[in-house]
Amino acid sequence: MLRDVEPGFLSPRHLEKLEKMRKDAKIPLYPGCKVSKLEADLMLLDLKSTYGLSDKAFEDILCVLEKLLPSPN
Repeated sequence: MLRDVEPGFLSPRHLEKLEKMRKDAKIPLYPGCKVSKLEADLMLLDLKSTYGLSDKAFEDILCVLEKLLPSPN
């Protein structure tokens, strides 16, 4: 299956991103939260896709969430 991916996919840069996602899958969004960082990212991207949110609308929502969540998030 790995031979079917596009050339350069397993570059050091991509491997670093993959490793960060693996770590974020185990880290809660904030202490006591049942949702991981990766899960929260995927939930938000799913909403963006499902409702066809523009990049501007999505950025505005992220700014509101940043103010609502405990620091640092």
